[in-house]
Amino acid sequence: MSTWRSGADMRQRLRQLLPLVLIPVVSLLFFALLLPIPRQILYAQVSGAGVVFQNSDPSGACAQPTPLVYNYSLGKLWGCDGSSVYLLISASGGGAVTSIATTAPITGGPITTTGTIACPTCATTTNGGALSGSAPVQVSAAGAISLSSSSTTVNGQSCALGSTCQIGVGAYPFVAISAASGNIANSETSVVSMTGLSSLASGSTFYIRAYGSSTFTSTASSITFLVRLGTTSLNGNQPTSCSFTPVATGEPWFFDGVVTIYTTGSGGTMNGGSTCLIHTASTANTGQINQPTTTQAVNTTTTNLIELTVQTGASTTQANVYEAYIQEVK
Repeated sequence: MSTWRSGADMRQRLRQLLPLVLIPVVSLLFFALLLPIPRQILYAQVSGAGVVFQNSDPSGACAQPTPLVYNYSLGKLWGCDGSSVYLLISASGGGAVTSIATTAPITGGPITTTGTIACPTCATTTNGGALSGSAPVQVSAAGAISLSSSSTTVNGQSCALGSTCQIGVGAYPFVAISAASGNIANSETSVVSMTGLSSLASGSTFYIRAYGSSTFTSTASSITFLVRLGTTSLNGNQPTSCSFTPVATGEPWFFDGVVTIYTTGSGGTMNGGSTCLIHTASTANTGQINQPTTTQAVNTTTTNLIELTVQTGASTTQANVYEAYIQEVK
């Protein structure tokens, strides 16, 4: 009996066997897809500097080289800074940093998505120029600021930096007579003067004082003291004046005055006050206290002088000046 079968017969036979083979295979694939396959078996554990996939967050210390750790259950990527782990990326917010703030001189913040950080006032080689310092402060070529010494000199006095140091302000201008002036009569005479006042300021103050005695040959007349401030001698305005009349010859006296600049400029103002006393044999001390209430004009834009002058009311009465000085006290 022949075992040969025709082609048609073979095709018919395959059509009968195909369902018997395919149905079990498809069923197995279907049930395999329904089974919960752990994700970790789909990923390989990476060794060395790479990425490790796990379903928990790392914690604690770490050392380089350490692979990145990805927590696939929470969508977080962790890194290592050489001492401890830190979060690089979080699927919930795109990263661990949600806002970047800036403080002066840095500008541009806060940045929550994208932005530009700048420093418009920072010194650079293009817009800031080179830094420089005055002794004892010094600046290196790299821009480092330091002190060149541990002390500095102020008004001729050496002071240690960082400690309390008392600095003298220096002497104020002072002038005094070097010889007595005698027999000043009824012609106004300058007794003492301070010249070269080219920097008068509001509050500039001068103190004037003189000591002397009086003589007369017949009836006594008054002795008048004038403080003048102006551009020429015996011609300046009088911020204060004072007078008394002696009773007997040889009586001692003193004059005390003060002048202050109120306002400056070509139309500046000044005022003053004075006291003059004479010791008489019959009435003890007598004299005058003078405090003007009206200011006098002064031009502080030019060079001035201040002086004390003396004048008697008659030629028969004379004033003798033994001590006189002017001092700028402010």
